[in-house]
Parts: sequence; structure tokens; C-alpha cells
Amino acid sequence: MLRFGVVKFERLPRRYLVWTEGSLKEMVDSHFSRRCVLSCDRVKLPKSFNSWSVETIGGIKIVFTNNLADHLLLVDDDTRVLIFHHVSFLECHRLAKETLDTLALLFPITKMRAESSWFRRKTCLRPEPSTTPIDERLLHCGSLQTEERQIERFYYWRDRLVILKQAYDDATPTLSPIRWWRDRRNGPQWCTFWVATLVLLITSVLGVVQCVLTGIQTFKNG
Repeated sequence: MLRFGVVKFERLPRRYLVWTEGSLKEMVDSHFSRRCVLSCDRVKLPKSFNSWSVETIGGIKIVFTNNLADHLLLVDDDTRVLIFHHVSFLECHRLAKETLDTLALLFPITKMRAESSWFRRKTCLRPEPSTTPIDERLLHCGSLQTEERQIERFYYWRDRLVILKQAYDDATPTLSPIRWWRDRRNGPQWCTFWVATLVLLITSVLGVVQCVLTGIQTFKNG
């Protein structure tokens, strides 16, 4: 589940590992060493942060990959994020625990069941770049509790989670009422916006009604 070296004439090259010396275990351990570059201060992963909200609210398309080295990697000017989906494979390896936690974070079982139509559309697509079907156990990773969503609990994937979270927070929904309705990242701001919209709508309707009644009254008096 890892890619080594460059494939000639590859249409969409992604990250690959270079193995020139040492054993395979030493090379893999070196690549997935517990090093974090980005600061995790004030970075929290709220319950609303999942694959559905990342795609429908943040506008970052979820793309499945068969290469573990590409997991959580933002590509194409931060418009797509690659997700390693082979849960069955992960359950057999030590690196699995934290990778499974990232999948439980992005594909919480309760949220994905609520958005089952969205997930069915995603799983109808093939992961990039091969044609391997999406692992059906992707929806059986469970959900993370509040304390398990603290960013400092992640070591291997912390930097990519921080980058993805920042890209998601910086995203602004398109001018679509449905996306504005779904965007509840900031609860008070969401309530203020929709209360103001409702007040404006009611005021507009009352204004139109008043104009119509005034016109009818003028017509009758005339």
C-alpha cells in the first residue's frame, strides 16, 4: 500500500518513496517517523470537522487513494484531499491505529449514515489512480470522542490534519443558500446571519403586501 519510485508516463503522479539503502522496515519507519513541523497551538478538531463538511462546506473535494503515503495530502491548489481508504489493510498493521483514527474523524459513522446519499455518490467513484473499489469497512471505523479529537493526540498525520483544518476554516461557501445553511462552523455567526435574513425577508414581504393593499385602496377610492 505504498508506492516506490517514479512510474514512466504516469498521468497524475503523486507522492512516492525512494528506497536506496537499508531494509524496507528501516525505510518505512524513517518516512513515518514521529516528527511534526507545524505548531498545534489552538488547533482543535471539532465534531463538525468531517469529510462531508470538508467537501460540501469547505469546497475541498474528497478523493480516495491506494497510496498510504498520500493520506490527507492536499493537492491541486488545496482543492482536493487524498484519503487512504483501505480499512481492512490498516486493521492488520501497527500504523493502523492513528490512520484509523483519522478515518473515524473524517467518516464518523453517525454522520455518514445521516449523509448516506452523499457517501454512496463518493463510493461510486474509483480511487485515484487505480480502479480498486472503495473499502466497504470505511463506514465502520466508529467515531472519536471529544478528548480523542485533540490534535496533540496525532503524531504521524498531525501536520496534514492541521493543513487540512486550516484550509477548511479559510474556505468561504459559494453564493448558494444551501451551502450557507449547512455552514455551521461558527454557531453565533450562523444564527445572526439567518435571523437577519429572516427579518429582511419578512420586512420585504410586508412591504410588498403594504404596497399591494395601498394600490387596491387607491384604485377603489379612484
